[in-house]
Amino acid sequence: MARSASGGGGEGEAALRAAGLGSKAELLEILAREDTCRHSEATQAAYADVEAPGSDTDWLEVTAAMQERVLRESGVPQARMAAALWLLRSAHALWPEDARFRQVSCWVRHNRARVGVLTPGCPAPDLRLHPIETERGASSAAGVFSATGASSAAGASAGVATVTSVRRVCAGKPTLLVAGSFT
Repeated sequence: MARSASGGGGEGEAALRAAGLGSKAELLEILAREDTCRHSEATQAAYADVEAPGSDTDWLEVTAAMQERVLRESGVPQARMAAALWLLRSAHALWPEDARFRQVSCWVRHNRARVGVLTPGCPAPDLRLHPIETERGASSAAGVFSATGASSAAGASAGVATVTSVRRVCAGKPTLLVAGSFT
């Protein structure tokens, strides 16, 4: 498949070239096929199968395999697959001014995440924190906590404080909050 990226420069154009795609229009077509495939009966059945008890895989693996299949069917060679997958998953961020990239993929279209209001120097939000249990017991002394409440009954029965707050843990100390989600 001999293609050349058309248009100007920038990170998006470089990503198109690395993936072996010729244009944003071609990428949009692939994204539309990916969205259709994601909602197909076969893919939805595969999602249901991997969520069944005892499954040794999950929906992310189903999605990755489906995305690779869509890219292969679109003519992307295996040697460019990693770059094409990255481009497929990053197009909305590479071209934020182009509304088409925010509308074509369901995970972008329905994303409820937003830029927060915290900036350097803001007081830490006062979240409830629960100590994370390790093989050696509760880790609250080491300052390792979870905001999800994932502490064990063993920690509570051992007399370990099960709930505290960000402000209490960080009082009078410089603080770096690191947060994330694994869904």
